[in-house]
Amino acid sequence: MNYNYCLFVGNAGRAPEIRTTNDGMTVASFSLAVSTWSREREGKGEPIWLRIVAFGKLAETVEKLVKKGSQVLVAGRLSVREYTTKDRKEKTVVEIIAQSIEVQHAEKSKESVRDGDEVDRQMQETNAGAQTDMAQAA
Repeated sequence: MNYNYCLFVGNAGRAPEIRTTNDGMTVASFSLAVSTWSREREGKGEPIWLRIVAFGKLAETVEKLVKKGSQVLVAGRLSVREYTTKDRKEKTVVEIIAQSIEVQHAEKSKESVRDGDEVDRQMQETNAGAQTDMAQAA
């Protein structure tokens, strides 16, 4: 069985960019700085910058909650996609497709957002694949 799940805690590098797809779905994206850890450097390392993308209701809520500098916990799946730029250059982008987000604001209040429909759909797909694998093994 294969499972694509990742969890990151970091700080938003900017406020989310919001757009709407042709079919009317809201998409939010923002950068997240995640620290690297090194015993030799006493826990200080260069940040890794991740691109976080949220869809639908989760994106709408991200727009309201995530601000530049917010400490954010993101749970989701890793996505790698390729595209061609206008000047015909091939590009590859790595993104975290958010399934849930928890924001810790400066005033120490915590707010969580979870796209339950998306998580449920992915769990059903995972379970269906596992059942198919088990049936084929039998």
